[in-house]
Parts: sequence; structure tokens; C-alpha cells
Amino acid sequence: MKLYKLIVIILALPLLLVILFSCEKETLEPYEFAGDVSYSSDIIPIFESKCIGCHAGNREPNLITGEAYESLRSGNYLTPADESALLFSGMTADDHPVKPSEEEKQKILKWIKDGAPEN
Repeated sequence: MKLYKLIVIILALPLLLVILFSCEKETLEPYEFAGDVSYSSDIIPIFESKCIGCHAGNREPNLITGEAYESLRSGNYLTPADESALLFSGMTADDHPVKPSEEEKQKILKWIKDGAPEN
């Protein structure tokens, strides 16, 4: 009986090694929003659905529709035009209570990288 188990292990081991080392590890590319981003039709709805609960005038930046753009510009939340912009780094911080979806994050990042136009 012991000999039988030993033979099974000896025969199965190379098969397991072949299976293990023949699998390719899939690497996922970071998602990047490829479309055009509009402040009025893409960014404001994110603010309204995810941010207004806390940023409705009593916490900076003020993201109330009609006041948000000026608050972001005057508070330097949109510079530099990359991932380190205060708006993006703040909303993606581990301790931020409301997490935007990956698509929402990428829309905001693209908008910031495009110069954050008020369109």
C-alpha cells in the first residue's frame, strides 16, 4: 500500500509541476478612462452622488453645484494636473469615508489631466 502511494506521488508530481509552471500570470493594466470628460455631465453628477453629503458648504472643498468649480480652483485642489492633485489624492486616500468607483476616479483624473475645464 505504501509503495502504491509512493508511485502515485512520483507520477503525479511532474504533472503538477508542469501545470503550475505552464500557467501564465495575467497582469491587469490600470483602467484609464478613454472618452471625453465633461465637467457638467460627468464630474458634477459624481460630486452630487458621492460628495455632497459631506462637502455641501461646511467642509472644504465646497462641492455644491454652482459653487464647486470656483471652490476647487481657488483652493488649488486641481493642481498639479496629475494624481497628486489635492482633489484626486484626497478622494482616493485610505481614510476618505466615501470611495468613488474606479470609473469615477478615472473620469475625475482625466478631467484634471485635461486641465479641468469648466465645460
